[in-house]
Amino acid sequence: MVFIGSTRDGIPTTLGRGGSDFTASIVGAALEAARIEIWTDVDGILTTDPKLCPDARRVPTMSFEEAADLAYFGAKILHPAAIAPAMRKNVPVWVLNSRHPEGKGTEIVAHPSDEFTIKAITARKGVTVVDVEAVRWFAPELLREIFDVFERHHYGLDFLSSSRGSLSLLVTSADALPAIAEELKGLASVRWKSEKALVCLVGEKVRRQPEIAGQVFRALADVDLRMICQGASERNISFLVDESKAEDSVRRLHRLFFNHASTATQPAVARSPLCQAEGTWQ
Repeated sequence: MVFIGSTRDGIPTTLGRGGSDFTASIVGAALEAARIEIWTDVDGILTTDPKLCPDARRVPTMSFEEAADLAYFGAKILHPAAIAPAMRKNVPVWVLNSRHPEGKGTEIVAHPSDEFTIKAITARKGVTVVDVEAVRWFAPELLREIFDVFERHHYGLDFLSSSRGSLSLLVTSADALPAIAEELKGLASVRWKSEKALVCLVGEKVRRQPEIAGQVFRALADVDLRMICQGASERNISFLVDESKAEDSVRRLHRLFFNHASTATQPAVARSPLCQAEGTWQ
């Protein structure tokens, strides 16, 4: 498939980032295909962005949930929506390199057979952290009002943390925050800081291994970490850092978890897919 489509009126248009991947996933799921192939310019899904770590390694196999988490938290090799249709119909997805077609790529399935805990590390830049401090106790109706105000200004709240009388949340744009602060005046004070990045480690059952969090925090002992989240999902540990510290944080963690990791690979398989898509690392 290609990036070109058309409107209902027949006007040519582009599908946008991930459009061909999403289309392939939809069609493959509808046909209950044997497999779906996503062709890109790297040898499958890697342990991190190779632009940050040239020694990034191919991940042989991962679960649908792991791949979806990676896409959601900033890995651009897949669009977050591309996995959902295949996941619902349990159709395996392969991420392959169009410049190296004999490569083994990455297989995305419901239940991968490997035993690696941390599969990949990613960072999403361009994040703004918003601190909302109530003038009184956070009653349920006040929380609803705060969320309604953000929704009216077309904000999707990606991530939040709360404590007595205060709420921190992440957004990807600060454009409407002055208007939100004015609208909430009298109910809560609103402050925000931009140029933040959300760093995330993804792997099945990572929550069940508390030593991993200890290793992460020791490796980044000199970095100011905020909004640390481990527990909402079994598959990831995430935290906020200054954008200027994001790349160095990813490199440190990649050295920690992958410099001595096994280079186990998947066996090659014959490729006779029903659905394919062309993509690129962006």
